[in-house]
Amino acid sequence: MTVQTTRQDREIPRRSWLLPARVAWVIVAVITLGSFASSVPVRYAELAHPTEKVSAALADLGLSAGAYALYTVALDTIFVSVFATVAIVIFWRRSDDPVALLVATMLVVWGPLNSLYLPSPSAFEEPNTVLGTTLGLILTYIGYIAWMLFFYLFPSGRFVPRWTRWLAVIYGIFFF
Repeated sequence: MTVQTTRQDREIPRRSWLLPARVAWVIVAVITLGSFASSVPVRYAELAHPTEKVSAALADLGLSAGAYALYTVALDTIFVSVFATVAIVIFWRRSDDPVALLVATMLVVWGPLNSLYLPSPSAFEEPNTVLGTTLGLILTYIGYIAWMLFFYLFPSGRFVPRWTRWLAVIYGIFFF
């Protein structure tokens, strides 16, 4: 005798984790994008005052340090904005789907990580704050774990083959 489950039966357990998962996503997105936004002036200042060798190379190319800094920061910002926009749209439209929530998490964190911006203490006023270091490490960990899980779970939301779940656990432990 087989028992058929309906979609509604499968939805009941899912609803218990839905609100905490959405709240966690919003917190991660706000912290990630906020730290990126706060780091833009610092990154611009670093790039606008290059070393002598970099200044000479920029002069050979006919670029000023300010133009180079503006171009680089603008490119990083556009890149992160595209990732964040796609993540927000996925979250807005499909945050009740676990795989969609994972993809939105991966995108919102991976955009800043992949654009050569690593959340670091330099993004904050004081260069050696424990908060900045901790946030940077946590966001980096979330980004890499979400990226890895994306490849294991997309598109069905299941580990196929089943033994790959142990690879994910091992990766998470060793990456930590």
